Amino acid sequence: MPQLIRLFYVSRATQKGVDQVITDILRVAREFNASNGITGILTFDGEHFTQVLEGSGAGVNALMTRITRDDRHKDVRVLSSEPIHDRYFQQWAMNYIYDIRLVEEVSQYFGIIQPEADEVIEFIEDLREYALRLG
Repeated sequence: MPQLIRLFYVSRATQKGVDQVITDILRVAREFNASNGITGILTFDGEHFTQVLEGSGAGVNALMTRITRDDRHKDVRVLSSEPIHDRYFQQWAMNYIYDIRLVEEVSQYFGIIQPEADEVIEFIEDLREYALRLG
């Protein structure tokens, strides 16, 4: 069985009012991820995307290459990529949360040279708990 990784990145949206963009991203991501054994969560706060991807190292890294080339994202910044034993988001090929309250927290990741690993882990765990509460 291939080594699993969990990758967390942030990026800035290149467009405002991206409802159709989000719909398109989710449709393609859910199909692609389900076919490639990738799970995760995407958040959007009106300005920034954050995404946690879980799967084989090769699969997640190939997907990140696609994301960095996607013109809907700019300033893509990988904040964490770690081997894992268990997935946090195993029940979702791609879950989605839109929450304007994330703006302040996510914005900080663009001002910090490199956040502390425990801060990133805490943010990912908070996303997981929030997603589980939402269902």
